[in-house]
Amino acid sequence: MTGKFFKMAALCLALGVAAPKADAATLSFVVDRDASSVELTRNGRLCLGNCSVTASLASGLTTGSTYEIGTGDTATFDFLTFTGRGQGLGWEGYAVNAVLAFSSPFLHVSGTGLFTTTALGVFRNGDLIWDTIAPVTINGSQFRISFDSGTGMFAKGQRTMGTTASITGVNVVPLPATGLLLVAGLGGLALLRRRRQVAAA
Repeated sequence: MTGKFFKMAALCLALGVAAPKADAATLSFVVDRDASSVELTRNGRLCLGNCSVTASLASGLTTGSTYEIGTGDTATFDFLTFTGRGQGLGWEGYAVNAVLAFSSPFLHVSGTGLFTTTALGVFRNGDLIWDTIAPVTINGSQFRISFDSGTGMFAKGQRTMGTTASITGVNVVPLPATGLLLVAGLGGLALLRRRRQVAAA
């Protein structure tokens, strides 16, 4: 019995050492719409009439949407919708705070930015600029998540404009495909050594 156990442990160890590593690795990002949010706070106004803007999560941002990201991969998807309200003459400025949440990996990415809009009767322009979001590290892999800026929003009198978010794999570390075999081999050898020590005592 001990001989068979030793042979099995040695085989697992040999396979774990000799087998090649996986060529690529990916991480699945699963969107959690319910935990995501956006908020506008007015920080400047010089408008006659109603130049106000509201923001909401885009209808295309869906709980359960999954994106497989490896090194160099980018996924871009709907995130926010900005809607102009009423008519006026002048401009308004807003501070923007948004959270993009994922249920797997459990991750909430916060972003802050500025949004300004101009109205000349109808809305003529909107500029959205986000602050830089620091890369995130998950299990040794690095990703960049960004909220896309936009200029010229509401051009040609459009009242509703959408923006996107992106996930980019900066350095996704592959897990060896035979990692479990290697662990099993080492664990088996350690257990066998302990049994021999107990038997000798």
